[in-house]
Amino acid sequence: MYPQGYMHMHKKRILGAVSVYLALFMLLVLLSFIGDNDKESVDNALKYFSESDIKTGKLFFLHGLIPSAINKIVSLLILLFIIFKKSHERVAEFLSKKIRNEFLICFFSFFILFLILAAVKIPLNIYSGFYRDRLFSLSEINFTTWLQRYTGFMILGVMVMTITVGVIILLIRNTRRYMIYIPAAFLLLSMAGAVLYPRLITPLFYKTTPVSDGHLRGKIVELAGKEGVMINDIMIINQSAYRMTANAYLAGVGGERKIFLYDTLLKKFSSDEILSIVGHEMAHYVEEHVLIGIILGTLSMFIVIPLFRILSIFLFGKNEKEMTGARNHPAVLLTLLLITFISTPVENSISRYMESRADNYSIAITENPEVFIKMEKGLAQANRSHILIHPVYSWFYGSHPSILNRIKAAEKFVR
Repeated sequence: MYPQGYMHMHKKRILGAVSVYLALFMLLVLLSFIGDNDKESVDNALKYFSESDIKTGKLFFLHGLIPSAINKIVSLLILLFIIFKKSHERVAEFLSKKIRNEFLICFFSFFILFLILAAVKIPLNIYSGFYRDRLFSLSEINFTTWLQRYTGFMILGVMVMTITVGVIILLIRNTRRYMIYIPAAFLLLSMAGAVLYPRLITPLFYKTTPVSDGHLRGKIVELAGKEGVMINDIMIINQSAYRMTANAYLAGVGGERKIFLYDTLLKKFSSDEILSIVGHEMAHYVEEHVLIGIILGTLSMFIVIPLFRILSIFLFGKNEKEMTGARNHPAVLLTLLLITFISTPVENSISRYMESRADNYSIAITENPEVFIKMEKGLAQANRSHILIHPVYSWFYGSHPSILNRIKAAEKFVR
């Protein structure tokens, strides 16, 4: 149970913290509406893109941002309602009567909460996912297929979050040295995810086949050989069956690393442009960006755990041990939500640094910055990217450098 006088002592603190979070979030949303109106940025954009490209990218972005913003606010309000009305106490009581195993109680408690928060997002996600893609000519799949895939991704996401948070909370609850065990568990879970993603997750949602274009494969193997890179597999994903967006990514660690190319790349981009994309992914491979990301995430636990303790005491008057009971799980999620918001610009700054290095690596090994620029332009058009995104919003939420910054960096190689 919450300590006596809890509502009076801490309600204002909770509402104050949430108000600051919402104020900062809404400021970022407002800036995204404004966009980057700097004359130099606009002139640079018009060098490579038409006014129609710029307008379409912004509209596509906003058609996704507005539902996403509403979903964030609704989810936050639901958490506050559950916390203040102590609704989850009845769930915790029910679980403790039906289940004797502490581990299962913890996992079912978080699963129910994550499922509720995921379910309330479905209506607006139908708009931002299914309808928006059709509106901007990015997809022609029927609603039943879309809903089946969306449900699969949603359940997978709920399961991953339930297991991750559940393990952390159980380690805090049942061990003394959780400051050591939690980073170790995070490392193991992350490594498992990196290994399983290309082997199980990608094939579960997409049909994948090896690159069949002999000319393209030969050029990729030649480029990799020149750099002394051993690529085990270059796989093609049947993305066009679901969406017309174009992309590529590296997944896995060690011997399980694979480069995945969307089949839309083969349909819309030249072999030299695809080679530029592969060069970018090779950089992630060569510089071990996936492994570095996992290590940095593991080290961040030594900051997240004390921060969780500080916020738990400040907002709820409870230390981390006291927060681990199933009755307090909604409070745990609210605390983690605030920590995630605080850490977002830090994580994305690191990600952008890695992506910039990958861009530079690609240009250096292909020795063709003009093709790289053409490729970036093609990706922006294919994906309906927001070209004049506000720099503050991009700094906070952008995992990659903005389109214009990537082109600007490539232009230095042309000179």
